[in-house]
Amino acid sequence: MMEIRARILQRSVFIAEEEIQVEVLITNHGSNTPGSRNLSNCRTPHDFKVHSSESWSKNKNIEIKNKSSTLAYGSAQITCHCDTNDRKIILPVLKFHRSQSEAMRNSTSFMPVSDSRGHCLYSTDASILFCDLKLKPGESKKFVYKETVAWDSPPSYKGQNIKFSYKILIGIGRINQPLCLIKLPFRLFELKGVYKSIRERAALNKSTNLHLTALSSTPTQQEKQLFNHNPFTQQSQTERYSVLDSAMDALTSLTVKRNLNTYNIQSTTGIVGKFGLSKHYYRLGEDILGTFDFAEASIKCFKYSVVLQIEETLSKNCLIDSSTSNLVHHLSLCRFEECCYMATKTNFLLHIPVTATPEFTHKIVSVRWRLHFEFTIEKVSESTKPIKTNEDEITLDQDTCVEKLSTETMLWDLPLHVVATNPIQASLMMQAESSDSIYL
Repeated sequence: MMEIRARILQRSVFIAEEEIQVEVLITNHGSNTPGSRNLSNCRTPHDFKVHSSESWSKNKNIEIKNKSSTLAYGSAQITCHCDTNDRKIILPVLKFHRSQSEAMRNSTSFMPVSDSRGHCLYSTDASILFCDLKLKPGESKKFVYKETVAWDSPPSYKGQNIKFSYKILIGIGRINQPLCLIKLPFRLFELKGVYKSIRERAALNKSTNLHLTALSSTPTQQEKQLFNHNPFTQQSQTERYSVLDSAMDALTSLTVKRNLNTYNIQSTTGIVGKFGLSKHYYRLGEDILGTFDFAEASIKCFKYSVVLQIEETLSKNCLIDSSTSNLVHHLSLCRFEECCYMATKTNFLLHIPVTATPEFTHKIVSVRWRLHFEFTIEKVSESTKPIKTNEDEITLDQDTCVEKLSTETMLWDLPLHVVATNPIQASLMMQAESSDSIYL
């Protein structure tokens, strides 16, 4: 019995241009059978039967137990699979789709996505882990697969009509046996506007390292600040700044800025109130805090509701019927509702799920975030207009019966920027598994 166990060494969430490491451990258990078998990942059903015969001699049993097992080859690659609603979407030929002749020249017999449903948007070249591997009973062998996802790859996304999913495929080939696969899913984040910062930081580090080698052993104060970013840790001058650290620095500088933005909420008949938002860029997993001020309102607001929504916009080139109704879809994530007839100031709190997808733009689909407001306000007519006197402004009595209230609904959409978060924290919060095993 051969056991093939694969696991992602770091975590289950990554950013583009970050190196992914996968450990593949192959163990020959000999005649010992593990407690459970996982044969669901084989490409074709294959029944394993154990034949026993009392006529076998003891020497024959000893020879079988000591016989080594052989695996023909093992390969691995990363793929991005796209599942779409075929009734509405037709995918065009994109730039990262290789032509059929090119694929035939550069491909091997390991083609795990050739007969799968959907479309393969992105795939790395297949890497050979081993060939003609022979293991004796009780012997094990470990292999490490390393690969980097391209920076322009689309992020993981599950929407109304389209889905992007990433998997690491470990294929095990045997002689005269079907190919068996281990599929390790993982999430990929797209960090908007940080790749320019990463390349500038890499170029700066390279030029600084060359400059420091030509100088004396005592660096200047500016050069010390370049390398010693953390005052509690001392980094060596030759240590490189990782892609993840550069991305998190750029992401923090983008989302940490707080600037109170105030919006006047006004209908066709008067001012409803003011709305304040502390910032525009939020990370996944953060809370959105908004405040309302109805002190200077001329139109009474009885109730308001706020909905956090994802706006999915499909490309017109991909739609079979390019109508407006099929172009944009909205997905509501969380909602807050409150009655505010007698309130002068109030606030709300909405949580951004860490399992959601940050905003991104792709040739097929574009994802944006927004806050959708619904205000139930007083409907002003000739009979309900305030009466002006020489003293103060007299309005309708607040003890008016509910049946006599005349209301109308006002809608308002506020765009919002939601970007990715630290993949280490996201992986811990989601607690996604990144390991699997098969038995042959």
